[in-house]
Amino acid sequence: MNRRKHTISLSVSLSSIAMAATIATCFDDRYLDVLQPKNTPQYSSARGDTCPPDECGSNGTVLALPWPNIALGAVSTSHEVAVIELEAADGGRFDLDIVDGQFVGVAKDTGQRSLVGAQVTGSIIHITGGQIANDAPAHFIVDEVSFIGSFSRSLSRSGDTTPVYHLSYVGGHQGIEAAQPLCASGVILSKSSELYDHETLAVSNTGGRQYWTLACADHMLGKLERMGYGSDHVTTDARTATLRMLRADYCGTGQAFTEDGTPLYWQNRAGDISHGAPPAAHIAADMEHVEAGWDQHGATCLNTPRLHNTYARADIEAACGRPLPRCTADVLAASEWTTWHP
Repeated sequence: MNRRKHTISLSVSLSSIAMAATIATCFDDRYLDVLQPKNTPQYSSARGDTCPPDECGSNGTVLALPWPNIALGAVSTSHEVAVIELEAADGGRFDLDIVDGQFVGVAKDTGQRSLVGAQVTGSIIHITGGQIANDAPAHFIVDEVSFIGSFSRSLSRSGDTTPVYHLSYVGGHQGIEAAQPLCASGVILSKSSELYDHETLAVSNTGGRQYWTLACADHMLGKLERMGYGSDHVTTDARTATLRMLRADYCGTGQAFTEDGTPLYWQNRAGDISHGAPPAAHIAADMEHVEAGWDQHGATCLNTPRLHNTYARADIEAACGRPLPRCTADVLAASEWTTWHP
């Protein structure tokens, strides 16, 4: 049976959560459908600017399945969903792991890594728990493996690309009885012992329990991985700061102050991840173009809001319930991220 030719028309909206970024970074505030064709139009701003989906992205991080996080281990609660095993294209059965952003099939008897990367193409990932019933099983199909450019120059894995998996989903309990593609942009694999609150952007630790977070490549958590800010690389606070920066969450409450196709330049404190931003030595001279500085609590300072024609500083300060200081070189030097207007 050709698993990749089954289709069904079904639309499910994404959970609302933050922005994606690129050089002259485009941010997108739209809800997207989880089940979508691979060929999607470019995102456009009100000014007519366009940027490709893999650069522009959308205001969604995870697929709108009932469970955005899938445990890599036994189910621990009645609402949790976990991976049972990986069934290879030739019928072989393996335990599933995620290593350096890639699916890995682990031999059940020896514990050795037997399938890696593109070798899992055509495999089925069986899942259980939650609302999944024995008479209506659910699984993912690995249709294709490709690579996308990384924003980070300091990833621990070799090269400047990030693996992207094009997956289909079958879930009888949801009425999805034929394989349906998940993300137009593909899925970037994120494994960690952290969970993300999709309203407040808060990051919580699970005490070591590992989860696979479903993240579209052009959505927020996918961008987080491409920027080298996955859980294996930086602190929880640094990741939270990145989420707030991408979403223009000045107040640190999860409220976004940006919209589709808004270009932006950014640079992290270490200076090793920079898109369109001026060198750190020129920050003071370029202060008039600075939008804000960012840490895990939101904006550390604010000069000109990202959507300055929509939100005045006073509007944002009123929403935050506190004043936001003007940016200075010293404040920006202590911030995880600095953002500029092009």
